[in-house]
Amino acid sequence: MITRSSTATDTNTSSVFIGRQPIFDREQNVYAYELLYRSSATRNSFAHTDGDQATNSLIDTSLNVLSLDDLVGKHRAFVNITRKLLLDQTYSVLPKDRVVLELLENIEPDADVIESCQLLKRNGYTLALDDFEFRQDYRPLLDLADIVKIDFLTCPIQQRKAEMMQNYGFGGHRIAGGKIRRPR
Repeated sequence: MITRSSTATDTNTSSVFIGRQPIFDREQNVYAYELLYRSSATRNSFAHTDGDQATNSLIDTSLNVLSLDDLVGKHRAFVNITRKLLLDQTYSVLPKDRVVLELLENIEPDADVIESCQLLKRNGYTLALDDFEFRQDYRPLLDLADIVKIDFLTCPIQQRKAEMMQNYGFGGHRIAGGKIRRPR
């Protein structure tokens, strides 16, 4: 966990906590880091239900307290994006060549979301679908996504393979497996 104390605009001292989860390529080299807001140095999860606040804090920290270079070095940063922050284009302050915007799995693919993702792509950002589930109504988002993250703990491998190929083909998409544990 990366932490740094900072002085807020009201001169109160606050601490910033960001979890950094490596994302490996198939050769087990670090491809990127997923940046995750943490409410304290001892929690390995986000204690609040307000994802907008968490992502805003993470963006503020990566631009104003620490730099992306401090957080991820030469690698890219995966940043979770909520529906509100997607529609408000809050992500636009982040450098498009350094971040991958992860659309959270609880975001429904309605017309506003699809239009916002089209704009995000036109502006040169990389889009990932987080913990993707195989539903036909997600097809428009899948067509826009560069990276599809799949939770390997909740989906058996044969089901994953069959559904990916039958329903989507995944032509041109990079697949990222989540929650994979290497045997010791």
